[in-house]
Amino acid sequence: MPSPTHATERLVLSDGTIDPESGRAARVCNAVSPLVLGLVVPLAVLVLVDPGTLRHGRFLLFAVMVPILLASVAIYVYSVFNPGDVSGIVADGSRRIVELHQANAFTCRRSEIPFAEVAAVQTARRYDRDGYAVERAELVLKSGEVVALSAAFGPAEVAALRHRLGLARVPPA
Repeated sequence: MPSPTHATERLVLSDGTIDPESGRAARVCNAVSPLVLGLVVPLAVLVLVDPGTLRHGRFLLFAVMVPILLASVAIYVYSVFNPGDVSGIVADGSRRIVELHQANAFTCRRSEIPFAEVAAVQTARRYDRDGYAVERAELVLKSGEVVALSAAFGPAEVAALRHRLGLARVPPA
């Protein structure tokens, strides 16, 4: 459930997967631990079963380090091209900045947008692959770019964000 928090000049919205104030993920970035275990455990078992394996550096290089390198590059590329959904927003009135917090299974990203770059905060109806309509909050930038926000942000959060950005004439109820 999203939680709007009014603290002086800040509006903090979160869908619960990330804490926008600290930037720490609450329930995301969980795929890193199983991945690391999946790469390290076979090496540990191999060393326990046959301690002489450590003398064969070339074997370790190709059997362990190259797969780790390939997995790391794949995760990096995935994280760059798929930053994840916006799961937290901080509208800081004193700095006049909107912070967007995005998270996927491997990384969390924070980006800033000046208030002056935001043209509108709206709710739009989109259709998924099965044809079902989904209402989503969106940030529309003056450049025309549309940033989809978390599906957990409803009309109350949209109204509070509009008000904080100075895009609403009437304060939210």
